[in-house]
Amino acid sequence: MGNEDYERAYDSAVTEMHRLEKQRQAIEARILHLRQMISAMKALAGIKDDASVQPMPRLTQAIRSIFTAASPTDVITARQIRDTLVRSGFPAQNHQNFLASIHSVLKRLVEQKVIDPAGDVAFGAGFRRKRSAGEIANFIIGSPERK
Repeated sequence: MGNEDYERAYDSAVTEMHRLEKQRQAIEARILHLRQMISAMKALAGIKDDASVQPMPRLTQAIRSIFTAASPTDVITARQIRDTLVRSGFPAQNHQNFLASIHSVLKRLVEQKVIDPAGDVAFGAGFRRKRSAGEIANFIIGSPERK
């Protein structure tokens, strides 16, 4: 295998990874939208429990989904996360102080390097999701395909 073959394989892998990450973001956003719609329709229809719908994810997974669905340039505050989760039907009543629980998860996600603080969090700034390797490569080379 020559150097050009490796470059083509690299370009192909970066392009595919970038495409798959975009698909994952779109899927996460659609799932979040559907959860919100299902929650609203369930209440309107008077449905108590529906075994055909998967249970709500745990708080950490629900917050990760919000960041996955967001662009890496989107700044998301804890209050926005709370409002999105409540609209989607997340059982906030299971937490004594829901916003404090969200802040605890956000702190852990920062420590795990899943998200970055955006601004001074002590003064109400938000968080951004970390860019994926494919997004970084795309940013550096200007497009999924090298020129």
